[in-house]
Amino acid sequence: MSTGIRNTTIILGIAALAVVWERAFSVAVSSISQIISVLFVVAILAAGVQYFRRNQLAWLVLRPWQRAAVVLSALAIAFLVIAGYPLLADRITPLGYLALIAALVMLIWWIIRDSRKL
Repeated sequence: MSTGIRNTTIILGIAALAVVWERAFSVAVSSISQIISVLFVVAILAAGVQYFRRNQLAWLVLRPWQRAAVVLSALAIAFLVIAGYPLLADRITPLGYLALIAALVMLIWWIIRDSRKL
């Protein structure tokens, strides 16, 4: 009889530990995911700034509206990656969210490519 009580206590203790561990683990994973997202955005923005610092002529040949479009698109991408989906979850699907980011990236690419044709 005491073996059954001991085994039941062990099983309930492991189950309680799993519940506590799961909650703590999900909070930790969520925090780590947010940190990685922020670092990813910072790295992308730093790469863009470094590109235009190395190729100053590429930035100077852009018209003022093109510069504004590149900067606003980059900021919109940063916003969408860092905090956008939770805010837009009721209005847009995950695939639409990714398509929006891709459209902004393509806009930047198109502006830079178009400016080189001149």
